[in-house]
Amino acid sequence: ITKALVWIASISFPLYLIHEYTGFSLLHYFDSLGLTGQYMMLIPIGISFILAYLIHKYIEKPVGVYFKSLLKK
Repeated sequence: ITKALVWIASISFPLYLIHEYTGFSLLHYFDSLGLTGQYMMLIPIGISFILAYLIHKYIEKPVGVYFKSLLKK
């Protein structure tokens, strides 16, 4: 398995949780500005991946470490 697939797997749950809201919100905002086109899909996709990574790194991992430490006590 490549590192890219492992990375995508690690952010898959936060990506699943936020992609719909991020995508719809940004696409609606772009539409209100009159910005349309298929290339506009790339911005919400990129932002969703970045947010999913940040959620995984700063929320999921620390919370997982904390709960594992509670189980060891």
